[in-house]
Amino acid sequence: MKKVVSSLFLCFTISVIAQKGEFKWPLADPIVLSGNYGELRPNHFHAGLDFSTKNAINLPVYAAKDGYVSRIKVSSMGYGKCVYITHANGKVTVYGHLTNYEPALNKYVKSEQKKAKQYEVELFPKPGEIKYKGGDIIGYSGNSGNSTGPHLHFEIRDEKRKCL
Repeated sequence: MKKVVSSLFLCFTISVIAQKGEFKWPLADPIVLSGNYGELRPNHFHAGLDFSTKNAINLPVYAAKDGYVSRIKVSSMGYGKCVYITHANGKVTVYGHLTNYEPALNKYVKSEQKKAKQYEVELFPKPGEIKYKGGDIIGYSGNSGNSTGPHLHFEIRDEKRKCL
């Protein structure tokens, strides 16, 4: 029961935030949830929202608000190809399980992978080095990392990096 209430509360909160215009949706309409916040997973509680892509990959993923890329992770585990964008209000949006990044960001990541001589990297660009406006394409939906099918994992975190 507690899980249901917290999931409903989170969905309501994100809906209110989106309606107030604070954040845009990261995918084009229609938005369909395929996984809820707080959902019990095999070894953890789910920390975000999963948006269905109806089994499609390479759908454009949009920045939810103006901000800069504060972290990029490429991994065969977890969120796979993932981008973290920090916003002026201190909140951070997380976009996971991407199939690829938009071309300029992809070029940056590939350059850093080449320098590191490895596929899996965790990058922390300087604040303001890579900026996006709300609505800009930042990547493309996919199935990377620990994923059971194509979708977009999305989180809004507070200044202390706690998922809202």
